[in-house]
Amino acid sequence: MKRSLRVATSGNIYSTIDPPLRYVPLAILFWILNITTVGPEAAYITHLYSTMMSYVVLPATLYLLVRETIDRKAALLVLLGVISWRLLGIGLNAYIHGYWMYDYTIPFIFIALTIAHRTILEDRQHHRFLLAAGTGFAVGVVGLNEYILGAYTAGIVAVLFIFHNRIRELILTGSIGAVMASSLMFMSSYAKDFIISSGDDRLKLLTVTAIPGNVIDIITTPAYMLPVGLVVVAGVLYHWTRSPPTSSGVLVAACIVLGIGWHSRFVLSSGWFALLAQYVGQYIVLALAVQQVVDHVDGLVKAHLEELIERGYSSDGRL
Repeated sequence: MKRSLRVATSGNIYSTIDPPLRYVPLAILFWILNITTVGPEAAYITHLYSTMMSYVVLPATLYLLVRETIDRKAALLVLLGVISWRLLGIGLNAYIHGYWMYDYTIPFIFIALTIAHRTILEDRQHHRFLLAAGTGFAVGVVGLNEYILGAYTAGIVAVLFIFHNRIRELILTGSIGAVMASSLMFMSSYAKDFIISSGDDRLKLLTVTAIPGNVIDIITTPAYMLPVGLVVVAGVLYHWTRSPPTSSGVLVAACIVLGIGWHSRFVLSSGWFALLAQYVGQYIVLALAVQQVVDHVDGLVKAHLEELIERGYSSDGRL
């Protein structure tokens, strides 16, 4: 709230040490409503904005991603699941740590993945390049809101495009993202020094360690058991149905990249990268699990109907 007010009153997105786009939406609201100081009004607007992003915008963009990559039925079930999570506080750490800024960023990740999915499926080259440019812009927006989540999103897009041999589209997407990242050059010297020093501290935490002795304690915490359970459900159902998870494979690419980050907790000194990967990955895993459940149930219903029809014909030659 304080940093959003600073951006609003100064008109300078580089007035904080954080990623330059993180506070822009809230700062715009403060500017429109002429709120210039910390107080009840600023707190109310901040709470309202955070609630809307977490409980409305994030589920809505996830719905769009699942509807685009799977189908409307799965999207509605995923939306129901996320709303249930929100009502129960599952997977929502902002209550404890105040990390609302990640819910500000995750919707842009879903938008980037949706555009990347459409880029893969588009047959017309001109439109495909436009979508690739849109993907690069969306990835850039994510990165300018949260650096690590931007890196994860870029990794997902890279894996997806390379798998489908969309190299020119990948180059265009990367170029657009790089141009947007170049805006960081305009940050203050203090902010740059902070990024370098904090980045150096994070790199020191990348030292590989032996698998911790409390590995059982880690994987049996609710934060790990929920996504692990969903992965098991999706894997078992996929073994039965062999239903391909989305036509482009964008959700699978997301699970691969985020899964690596998520499991880094077991070999790296820092759990920070795993935490951020799980913030996003829990929704992707939910979507894949729901898709496999829907396909499995549809397969059972179809097989049952075919059996009834076959029995009807075999009894007297007609239904």
